[in-house]
Amino acid sequence: MARLIDPVLADLQVEYASAISTKRRWLALLTGYVAFAKVSLWCGLLGLREARRSWSEEDRQGLLHTLWLTACAIVIVSVPLWLFEWPSTRDLLESMRDRGFAPNASLQRLMIYLLPAVLPLGVPVGVAIGAALGARRGVLSNRVIAAVMLFALAMSAGSLITIGWVTPNSNQAYREAIIGVRWLNKGDREMTLIELRRSLAMKDQEGARRVLLEFHQRLSFALAPMTFAAFGLMLAIGRRPSVMSAVGVVCVVAFGYYIVMWFGRGLGKDAVLPPQLGAWLPQIALILTTILVGVPRTFIRTRA
Repeated sequence: MARLIDPVLADLQVEYASAISTKRRWLALLTGYVAFAKVSLWCGLLGLREARRSWSEEDRQGLLHTLWLTACAIVIVSVPLWLFEWPSTRDLLESMRDRGFAPNASLQRLMIYLLPAVLPLGVPVGVAIGAALGARRGVLSNRVIAAVMLFALAMSAGSLITIGWVTPNSNQAYREAIIGVRWLNKGDREMTLIELRRSLAMKDQEGARRVLLEFHQRLSFALAPMTFAAFGLMLAIGRRPSVMSAVGVVCVVAFGYYIVMWFGRGLGKDAVLPPQLGAWLPQIALILTTILVGVPRTFIRTRA
């Protein structure tokens, strides 16, 4: 706390207080939160390394089992979503050639460009399934719960980098390759988080609402691995679910999450809700669902 956490928080407060504009304040908050997440992740990894000697064999096996199931679930969810884009990408490539364009990329290369956009969609669902199924072996100790949440934090950090920077660049490369030109004006989904914040000053009211919605929706979705992991852990507390029921509940919740995300985006675009609230609406719904599921199960576990 004295050597790492407190200095990070102090720097965040100083940078925010010294910012002279709203743009600089948002940038100070973003960089401060990223720094705090990096320090927290690093401290957690060091703590796990120091504490591994005191871990029981059951805890080690439970954590490894959970991580293995999570990796398998991410692959099982992401690969079909990725391959589902193959026919549409092939048809788009052929139609561009028929219209007189000269695409400068093969179908395989275009599919690689789509991979960063598809992978973050499967990570939250995979983390939730791995957490729910990994806890079925009776090894849901506090150490395993903390380790799973730390892993989810690392996945959220990776999702933030992917959604904020990697995916926009791959989307832009996809657009340039499919048309056959080296430079195109970027849309909202082709801008990085920094570029989105910078573009606010050049937008009208409607454009600013659209940019804010895109910006906050990326931040909200980057947090999804942590909230989905919490839901998966809460699902396994108390009565142990069967494999089919656990996977079914997680899939239903994931489907509901994406429906609420689409619904919130529409409300934010139509100015029915503030764009920030519309972007964070699925996270709020998932957190409330986790609380409703977790409170009675935690009570059952405490009594047991």
